[in-house]
Amino acid sequence: MIREAEDLDQLIDAQEVATILGLAHRNSVSTYRTRYADFPSGQPTPGGGRSRLWVRGEILAWHEKFRHRQARAGDEPSERLEVLVAATTRLLLANPGSDISIREIATEAGVAHSDLYRHAESKEQLVGLAVKSVEESFRITIPEDLDTFRDRLPEILANLRAARPAMLVVVDRTLRGGTPSSDQDLAVTALMNLLARDRASKKRTSSVDPRVTAAAVAGMIWGLTALEPRWLDALGLDEIPLDQLTTVVSAMLDI
Repeated sequence: MIREAEDLDQLIDAQEVATILGLAHRNSVSTYRTRYADFPSGQPTPGGGRSRLWVRGEILAWHEKFRHRQARAGDEPSERLEVLVAATTRLLLANPGSDISIREIATEAGVAHSDLYRHAESKEQLVGLAVKSVEESFRITIPEDLDTFRDRLPEILANLRAARPAMLVVVDRTLRGGTPSSDQDLAVTALMNLLARDRASKKRTSSVDPRVTAAAVAGMIWGLTALEPRWLDALGLDEIPLDQLTTVVSAMLDI
């Protein structure tokens, strides 16, 4: 209970509760209070009003029990959760850069809004899983040697260009402060390692750090793909020929 908290520093408001639970907005805490019968009720703040305070330890303990409860239900996502993630993915790809609501996800998935929370913790969980799925959909494998990578450049660049909507979703997520959701290494890391190995094997030196070269190549490809319509309009081009783009990227690898 609030009145039993010995240290006032242990009292937290809805925003801090939301942060602990991984929720994007403090208003989502009231949804948890309604949805989960064992969620700590807290108490009104002194002086009245609708705001409430909780004891940090009680929220942390409840969150831990909640996570264990979900783990016991199975590590693999339920079939219904997969349907919800697929619906979220479709919405993100159709509207990259736009906010989507939990009601839009429910409608797209064909489930009642009230039933959605039986299968998903929050909209943030669904968006996170959807972004991971999107990111995996265009992940490229960097070959072990630079010559093979050069040979595959036209194919790689064509595939990334075709995946532009998916790349825009990841770009938007990154700009919002998100981090790569995949457990695998980023392709830019593999490219950096490839450049370092090639220089070592050929005893070639360069004033440019291979990490910088890898970042420049990846940045150019991502920026060009995401903003290609803008560049085409500004430069008066109908398209950026893939063979010429391949030549530019290949030259950058030799810097």
